[in-house]
Amino acid sequence: MFPFMKERIQNFLDLLEGQIEKDRLPIAEISLKKGNFRTAAEADADPQAWRDFRPGDRWGGMEEAERHAWFRMQAVIPEALDGQPVYLHMSTGPSGGWDLPNPQLLVYANGTLMQGLDVRHQRLLLTESGERGAVYQLDVHAYCGIKGGPVSYTHLTLPTTSR
Repeated sequence: MFPFMKERIQNFLDLLEGQIEKDRLPIAEISLKKGNFRTAAEADADPQAWRDFRPGDRWGGMEEAERHAWFRMQAVIPEALDGQPVYLHMSTGPSGGWDLPNPQLLVYANGTLMQGLDVRHQRLLLTESGERGAVYQLDVHAYCGIKGGPVSYTHLTLPTTSR
């Protein structure tokens, strides 16, 4: 192989990756309820209170191993994304490492199961053509499955909608 070819290819890939998502708009309010709920209705019926999940908060790690949680948020399509494809991006931790400690997610939009997400699958298409003011209720069933997994690898970060 040519000298520095691997580095040149990686630089090109990094450049392309930066062009995939141009605008990242944070979802302001996210709520969390711990438990193994099969539906949004089950999560709503549970008597425990919803708690806020803020930027920098973590869920997962050794104390959460073999645990489930339900996350809820709303995405409102802004004028800037009117007519544009809109994606939900969720990170479950650093990529490139061992996948086993990373949470697995099932994402529902307005009550419809959309797709699963994990460390290797972090984006889902909400709509091919955003409609200004449209509201998506997003429910996420999360599972963290390994005892003793490193905390830095088992967390959820604030998701964003992106173009």
